[in-house]
Amino acid sequence: MSLLGGTLATLALVGGAAPLSEALRPRVGTALRRTQSGRAHRLSAGTTWRHHAIGPQNGPVALCIHGLTTPSAVFDRLAPRLAAGGWRVLSYDLYGRGLSDSPARRHGRGLFLEQITELLQAEEVDQPVLAIGYSMGGAIATAFAEAHPLKVRGLCLLAPGGLEYTPDRFTRFARDTPVLGNWAMHVLGPHILRKGAMELRSRAPECSDIAAVMAQETRRKGYFPAVTSSLRNMLAEDQTRIHAKLAKRGLPVAAIWGGQDSVIPLRAKDMLATANPSARQIVFKRADHGLPFTHAEGVSDAILSSFAPGQGTQD
Repeated sequence: MSLLGGTLATLALVGGAAPLSEALRPRVGTALRRTQSGRAHRLSAGTTWRHHAIGPQNGPVALCIHGLTTPSAVFDRLAPRLAAGGWRVLSYDLYGRGLSDSPARRHGRGLFLEQITELLQAEEVDQPVLAIGYSMGGAIATAFAEAHPLKVRGLCLLAPGGLEYTPDRFTRFARDTPVLGNWAMHVLGPHILRKGAMELRSRAPECSDIAAVMAQETRRKGYFPAVTSSLRNMLAEDQTRIHAKLAKRGLPVAAIWGGQDSVIPLRAKDMLATANPSARQIVFKRADHGLPFTHAEGVSDAILSSFAPGQGTQD
């Protein structure tokens, strides 16, 4: 075989690895959902899995929105504490994560806000919610508060995206390089994310259950296309202007940060303070980006002290 022929063959092999690896991953289906506690809602873009629905049946609703690579299980330690504090806690899997479908659409503001709106309708929630957003979920919650002011009574941001985001070199390459980035995410992404889950299990053994869920995510069909699209769309938003707009509206906002967070650096706190000086800000100095599950007790106390269930809504 000539040098050119060998090069073309190598490129073809490498190029074909991504679609092949994606094709071999199992699709989330009805059989798997039947083994889990929760509820499936058939929405316009596909099935959405509602994971938590706990707390007082008629209590004020706290809607928990997870982040880029982790499903709603990241709230497993937080949700019961909020429910005990008087909130009706709803959490769900974003499209492409957990037990929700992964539609072949741009995973940005339009898709995610549509999902929330339809989910609240399906759950028959007719009152303003406390939107609790973690990481990318913070960006989604902020966008929802801007787009639907009458549906949000307060905004709680846990290490939120939308202000400052510092992805690692691999994630930055996958985001910024259209073709090779897709290949890298499909082929190398599983190894890198599972390594991260193992590191979490090593440094925080009490979070082994969350680490196992994080690792399992990398084996499902539609996950990596959703993650890659979200990096290029939802997480690409600069929401500084939106936070200033919410401040003028008088919406109660609290933000909770990890002092050791390398994904959403603490300088984002200062950016939020500039845009919204009235936002309450809390820092857990020893927490990294996993603070909703590594520091669930402290985070839940901070949320409950910032947002009382009987707190009135804003006009």
